[in-house]
Amino acid sequence: MGRHKIVASKKRIPKLKLNPRRRERLIEIVGILLIGIALLALAALLSKDVGFVGGIMKNILHYIFGQNGSFIPAIFIAFMGGLLLWQRNVSFLRRSLS
Repeated sequence: MGRHKIVASKKRIPKLKLNPRRRERLIEIVGILLIGIALLALAALLSKDVGFVGGIMKNILHYIFGQNGSFIPAIFIAFMGGLLLWQRNVSFLRRSLS
């Protein structure tokens, strides 16, 4: 009986091929969504009556980053969203979307 060599085939993930106009629109949408999430997180952290979603977000941020450090992720997310809106040629996106 012959021995068969089992070779795992590597499936390549197809790259998203978007025309420049669609790519720009996608980046703008992601930037706006990031800024919106960051504003929701900041509103949840700053107010006392935050509602259901804000309360969950506030509790998660306080649990992971502590009372004072919970503002850092919200500010970072807002910063990344701003980068996507004002500087559309961000290097990590060029590689993943082109």
